[in-house]
Amino acid sequence: DWRIRVYHAIGNSDVNYDLNIWIEGISPTGDDWMEENDGFWSAGWVNPNYYPDLIVIENDEDWFQLYLNDGDVIDVRIFFDDNMGNLELELYDPFYTFRDGSYSISDDEFITYSADVSGDWRIRVYHDDGNSNAKYDLDIWIKDDYYEYNNDQFELHENHPSVLVENECTWLSDINGLAVQGDNDWYVIDVTPGFRHLLIDVRFNHTLGNIDVSIYDKHGSYIIGNFSMSNDEQVDYILPSPGIFYVLLHGDDARNEYDLWWDDLRTDFRPDDAYESNNNISSAYDLYSQNTLLSQTPPNMGLGLLYDNDWYEIHIEDGFERLHVWLIYDSAEGLMGFKVYDENNHEIAGNFTLTDNDYIDHVVPSNGTYYIWVFGENSGNVYNLIWFTEEYKGYNSIPGYNVLFLIGSFVGTIIIVTKMKRSKSKHK
Repeated sequence: DWRIRVYHAIGNSDVNYDLNIWIEGISPTGDDWMEENDGFWSAGWVNPNYYPDLIVIENDEDWFQLYLNDGDVIDVRIFFDDNMGNLELELYDPFYTFRDGSYSISDDEFITYSADVSGDWRIRVYHDDGNSNAKYDLDIWIKDDYYEYNNDQFELHENHPSVLVENECTWLSDINGLAVQGDNDWYVIDVTPGFRHLLIDVRFNHTLGNIDVSIYDKHGSYIIGNFSMSNDEQVDYILPSPGIFYVLLHGDDARNEYDLWWDDLRTDFRPDDAYESNNNISSAYDLYSQNTLLSQTPPNMGLGLLYDNDWYEIHIEDGFERLHVWLIYDSAEGLMGFKVYDENNHEIAGNFTLTDNDYIDHVVPSNGTYYIWVFGENSGNVYNLIWFTEEYKGYNSIPGYNVLFLIGSFVGTIIIVTKMKRSKSKHK
């Protein structure tokens, strides 16, 4: 039995005092040092930080509270071994209203949420089964804005909110609110072939902190920037090539709010492409080379332009009836799709979506001559086209690695088979 002594070091006056005792680590009762925090009104106070070695005892619950400003984006993660107990994670606003939850049946739970009211928000951790003692670590981060973490370009995977490939001509404020320049903010854009005229518009109040904008290519080489000492920044520049580019917002790191918008304008003003006239099946252009992009098909006549119907003829060999066709384009410049017909003008397959690029993987009924019809809004949008075949080994087979690699090389940074997942590594 340990004792605590409180005594008057100097003098003999009466002194009133309060005594609070906390036990670090696991208490003799088995619970953690944050107790008692079993309900909304008794939630333990926490700051954004990493809290290891917590525990939920059977039907017990752990509640935590912290102050959030309107607009704060909170990331909450609990790390645990699901074999020791299935924990769940929830977030409540200051008025005891449930806002978000994470309920997987595997290790760890994660919530990211943008607060829309200032006050004391609560985090609830509880045992879904209530039949074991489950240890866990709690990790809380407050992000600058919805688009974090984007402090360097290497953090930007396919599903990252700072990847603006599909948000052309759209303000950040219309995606998920304004951004905050508290550190370097990186964004990804994809400039369409034939649309290399890049426009960037950044809106902010300079008196609240300076913000500058810089453009880098996919290799990290600096292209151009704007560094004025007034409100707003713009970039109006014809890029040397299409493809993936990075937009860097940097400045005083004063947590100044800003809005961002981008567009790529036409630089290909041909009245039509070099494959005309191929407006019907009888005048289809012969794409005799498979595994070759339309733009690189000898004698390298460039990208297609969709001002009217475009037809192409292909030839499929016996035993290689598994046909892949990929139509590559930017839907923001005009929607398009394609269909495949046999030599008797019977439709075999096709694809038309409201997003970038269309693809089929289809087994045609036999070898022979087939036709690809490219159609759409006839806006003059540029496109590329690729077709190739594989040996047919049954419907349950998947494309070989060589085919997947080939597809990936055409579409650039788009990942065909796997998507990068948010890391489960703990923030230190």
